[in-house]
Amino acid sequence: MNRILVAAAVALMAGTAMPAAAAINARQIEQRSSIDAGVRSGRISGHEARILRQEQNLITRAKLRLKARNGGHLSAADKKKILDMQDAAARHIDRFKHNRVRGTKHVL
Repeated sequence: MNRILVAAAVALMAGTAMPAAAAINARQIEQRSSIDAGVRSGRISGHEARILRQEQNLITRAKLRLKARNGGHLSAADKKKILDMQDAAARHIDRFKHNRVRGTKHVL
């Protein structure tokens, strides 16, 4: 999983254009990793993790639905919708990580 994140970061820093779906997928992976890390560290409770994972699943389903409408491609407006959803999810992850609710630390 880390290889995918590194490849995405290298592609973005190198200035090469990454297909929109690949950039969206890389961000989804990054957000899911952030949720898992928060659970492991105890900064995100199990209940909060379920909420955040449901939100990630909602984004994935929306992306697939929008791609299906356009023959497997995302329009600029569709990309904006997905990116807005991901921005909101990132804010939610951050908010849950920095609230006073704590979960049990899990060591894998």
